[in-house]
Amino acid sequence: MMMRKESTKNDIPRNYASTPWQMETMNANCTELRDKMNAIDAKFERLCGTMNELFRGVQVIKNHILPPLPLDV
Repeated sequence: MMMRKESTKNDIPRNYASTPWQMETMNANCTELRDKMNAIDAKFERLCGTMNELFRGVQVIKNHILPPLPLDV
């Protein structure tokens, strides 16, 4: 029966990217992913702003254009 070797502090971790070319590719992929996530974040912020503007518009219509509802409904 084979026993697994326990890892110690001195073990060298296996890197996903072990060559400079692989590191460069991985860094480029991370940069591209970060740029895409920033773009998504900016679009989400714009969407939230648009939703807030729409909500304020609905409140204006509700409060100023529609007649008040009678309280004895």
